[in-house]
Amino acid sequence: PIEGVRPYCAPGQMPAFSLGFAVLSESLGIRMGEPTECVHAEDAGGDTYQQTTKGVAIYHRADNAPAFVSGMNRWTLTADGLVQHRE
Repeated sequence: PIEGVRPYCAPGQMPAFSLGFAVLSESLGIRMGEPTECVHAEDAGGDTYQQTTKGVAIYHRADNAPAFVSGMNRWTLTADGLVQHRE
């Protein structure tokens, strides 16, 4: 990568967790790592993504549920709290 350029970030913007990803990060702590890019959409469905040092955060618009995937583990923040799924 080009020095000082952060994927999907505006010039001078630093990657940071916000909204549901911030709440998810508070719940997962160090398991989620630090953001390495800014949030961005990759499909027409409105889902958004953010790569971290330990995996990828995904917001599923249809479910209104932020999730985090790292290896074989996936966590989803639901109305009932944090749910861990193992594959």
